[in-house]
Amino acid sequence: METSQPRSHQPLPPDEEILGLRERVAELEAENSSLRQVEQTLRRNAGLFKALLSSSHEGIILLTAHMTFLRVAHSLLGYNDEDLAGQSLLTVVHPNDCSAASAAFGRVVEGLTKVTECEVRVRDQRGTWHWLTLEMTDMLENEDVQAIVLNNRRIDRPLS
Repeated sequence: METSQPRSHQPLPPDEEILGLRERVAELEAENSSLRQVEQTLRRNAGLFKALLSSSHEGIILLTAHMTFLRVAHSLLGYNDEDLAGQSLLTVVHPNDCSAASAAFGRVVEGLTKVTECEVRVRDQRGTWHWLTLEMTDMLENEDVQAIVLNNRRIDRPLS
């Protein structure tokens, strides 16, 4: 049968160490409060961005330098990231308009212009064709974007 040994009491830290620990706790609490404020600001900004996009009459899509879908920020045609990620822009452009879309994209990627537009037919998620103006902007060098930004607007009613 084991007998319990009396616990030895650890000496309390010196007053200076206690004050240092209290100061560190106060610093951590202030840091935590600042982080909560940053999180709230990020949530508000995300909500604002989402609200603005939901009422927008423009679609916003990010493309790689190889003309593949990177991100769908806002779609006029019912697509989301999962529908298009990794596919070529040309998979949704009407076959008769692929050369116009490719030429415009090429001008941007080759550095001949920073921004260009073209009018093409694009298929929505249900398979209906729509005339859109595609505005392509080179933002590959912008470290926050690193993509070709594709703004698009409907310019006609759906085509059969």
